Amino acid sequence: MRVALSVAVVSTWAALASPAQATLTTFDELPWRPIESFADYPVDTQYASLGVTFDLGYLLQTYYPSNPPAHPNQYLLGAHDMRVTFSGASLPTHVSFNMSSPYGAASESYVAALDAQGNVVGRGRTGGTYPVGNEEPPYEGQDLPYQANRYVSFSAASGIAALSFYDAYGSRLSTSIDNLYFGQVAAVPEPASMVLGAAGLGVLAWARRRRKR
Repeated sequence: MRVALSVAVVSTWAALASPAQATLTTFDELPWRPIESFADYPVDTQYASLGVTFDLGYLLQTYYPSNPPAHPNQYLLGAHDMRVTFSGASLPTHVSFNMSSPYGAASESYVAALDAQGNVVGRGRTGGTYPVGNEEPPYEGQDLPYQANRYVSFSAASGIAALSFYDAYGSRLSTSIDNLYFGQVAAVPEPASMVLGAAGLGVLAWARRRRKR
């Protein structure tokens, strides 16, 4: 038990301490402003200096039934065929983010990761319902329950040049994303894993103190 815990903690610590060349965008960095319609606040070149631009992406905020907190959570909502494009001297080899469907379980949202030549190097989905029709779903025979904020990650040694988003119904909204990470190394663990790692470090420190008594 102690060995397993030590390995988990060391792995988490190594991921956190790695001298990674990567960027995490939560969209909370953008100035807050009241938003009445999804298209009020286009996000396009605000992050261009970091090597990423957006086409048909709009800033939205988590809905709060009462007064919002001082720093409300913000995320990106995509119109139909939203696209995220990466640029720079070297393309990211790892990309990850949290992904939701604007329609919940009623309609799946999809994403394709593309290399510089436009080849698909990975696919992701939120899970949910695909409409009945003549067009075959891209994940035929692979039912997947819907999950909001589903963690999606891609890795491609050749580099990832773009992310292309779309939804099952081809409606005016494709998907929403948050916590966009991209770089030359794999992403650090999800927040839940990081919390477990921190808790593990605390347990190890407590155990050392106990042995010294």
